[in-house]
Amino acid sequence: MALGFLDGFVKKRWVILTPLVFFIIYSVWSEWYGLGNGYKFEGLGRSDYRHITKDNKVYIQNAILDLNIIDSYVVGLQLPMCKNAPTQKIILSTNKIYFILDTDSDDVMYFSSKNEFLDELKKRELFEKVTLNYHFFNNMITATQENYRRFFTRKQIDECNQNLTRN
Repeated sequence: MALGFLDGFVKKRWVILTPLVFFIIYSVWSEWYGLGNGYKFEGLGRSDYRHITKDNKVYIQNAILDLNIIDSYVVGLQLPMCKNAPTQKIILSTNKIYFILDTDSDDVMYFSSKNEFLDELKKRELFEKVTLNYHFFNNMITATQENYRRFFTRKQIDECNQNLTRN
């Protein structure tokens, strides 16, 4: 008899707690993926399809490897998508791209030089606040290059790196 009461008690608690747990998960998820001023970080699942959108417009295309949100800025590391990729595949450039998105003005600045990127961060007084994982960025470049050597010719990779798609 006591076990029957306990069983009903647990079921009632589960019915009440389940929606609460999902609400908390959704709140955390939304906070992380909401970048402020209507911007969203999207790309569930595939790591090569992470990008930033606002009002259904892609502002920074895949693949975003790391980002920081600092005040009204989103700064990050990206391997951009190749223009010459087949429509059913995402092929990423092996060129490093650094970006700064000003969510107040909708302006995006891209940098192929880490030093220029860091100089711009200093100029905007963001440098001390940025905690991007540059080591992971370098490892991802190496892994991407090794992976692509099996599937693409050197000419295809060079062509990709020369004709980048940013947005």
